[in-house]
Amino acid sequence: MKIRIKIAILMISALILLSACQQKDFEDTKKNSKTEGNTKKTEQKLDENNSADKTSEKKETNNETENKTEQNTDIDKLFEEIRTANQSIKYLKMDALLNIITNNTVTTKTNVQHMYGDVEYEPTSSKIKKAAFQRDANDGIITKFEFLGDKDYTFRQATIDSNKKTQDVKEQKHVKYEMHPDYYALLNKIYSMKDDLKVKEEGNDYILTLRSQNIDLLGIFQDSYDLKLTGVSQSEVKKDLILIFDKNTKYFKKINLKLTYNGEKGSINMDIQTKYSDHKPNVI
Repeated sequence: MKIRIKIAILMISALILLSACQQKDFEDTKKNSKTEGNTKKTEQKLDENNSADKTSEKKETNNETENKTEQNTDIDKLFEEIRTANQSIKYLKMDALLNIITNNTVTTKTNVQHMYGDVEYEPTSSKIKKAAFQRDANDGIITKFEFLGDKDYTFRQATIDSNKKTQDVKEQKHVKYEMHPDYYALLNKIYSMKDDLKVKEEGNDYILTLRSQNIDLLGIFQDSYDLKLTGVSQSEVKKDLILIFDKNTKYFKKINLKLTYNGEKGSINMDIQTKYSDHKPNVI
């Protein structure tokens, strides 16, 4: 019986705790009373513009619908090609960078991590056969992970504290090899977002980005990057996503996820990048 161990390659655990400031601003109250007098003067002008705006919005909506239908066809075809090209990758290299800065109006915390290594998959599935990674963190902790790929399914972890000059090595057998983020797991999440993405060609790549902010990226990528958010709704967070696929091979090359918030509860700046290279397909 194998022991199930999930290795979070990027130990993000972005537990963002932001507390709202419960204080009244006298200056804001003062400004509001002055604004009330000016509001009535502008109401008539706004009403005159509303009719023209609505006509313009209707035209824009029709154009957006036509463009969305055309893009859906392009994305459907592209995703079919991406699925086919990526279903039998047996080896690749990964390079991931995490940078998170949070401020709760009292203290600022910075979390920077760099993870790099390679992974080999089973010939006929998306299961990990063996892997070796190293994670460097800005707190001085270096962690090395190894899935040895032997008959005992051995997992080895070495933790090095560069501040204390200490090293701790642990080994466990009969482990089910899993890690986060994982190449195939990320692809499955991207497939589920197909209707929320738009595509363009740039050089030798396909670039996919978000159609709108009306998507829960935190929920989608929560498992892959151990994302957690407390004190702020995901709808208050500005979301940016860039996905890059090679135009010729259709291999998944990069994901760049950015989440930002700046308000009365503090600020969040989260930048996560994961790059994949040296893809080697399984040859049957």
